[in-house]
Amino acid sequence: TADVSGAIGIAREFDGTDDYLQISDGVIEKALSTGNEKTTLSFWLKADNTAYAKHIIWEGEGTGDGCGGDDELHFFLGTNPDGVDDHITLYFGHSGDMINPSTTYSDTINWHHAAVSIVNSTSANEKAVLYIDGVAVDSAEGEVGEDFVNWDRDTRIGRPGADERYFGGILDEVRIADDVRSKEWIKLCYENQ
Repeated sequence: TADVSGAIGIAREFDGTDDYLQISDGVIEKALSTGNEKTTLSFWLKADNTAYAKHIIWEGEGTGDGCGGDDELHFFLGTNPDGVDDHITLYFGHSGDMINPSTTYSDTINWHHAAVSIVNSTSANEKAVLYIDGVAVDSAEGEVGEDFVNWDRDTRIGRPGADERYFGGILDEVRIADDVRSKEWIKLCYENQ
């Protein structure tokens, strides 16, 4: 990755070929399995391309390819689970048991703020809300029942576990919180930043 001007200050540019960042210790898994069972993921992005699947934040089975057949969580651009291009989507779970709020997204010119909050991730009442530019655009709920035993303990920014589907574009202010941020907090974050 390379340092470039971002939405706020210095950001990271990903080439879409082999650039990614890795964080040890499974920060998402920890947020979702500490008894708190809540997380909010957010970032500013300026994408090079919105077709096919480009992974922004991923955590799950070490060989997970971000296609939904593995136990994983991924926040990505491109083809949604219904096979339609030009979407931004959260996928959390595995085939048959998942939650996946999604919305149309095709802008490759301007900066946008994306966030998703997840509640009760290991119970039968999982719910996720997806926000674009401070506005809730979709939500989903269902029974995921993740126990995280198959998850690798690394968080990746810019690709899934498998060596593919690299994000191309610029990311700024990538944040992973161990709590659910309110819609007011997310909107204020977008407006202030």
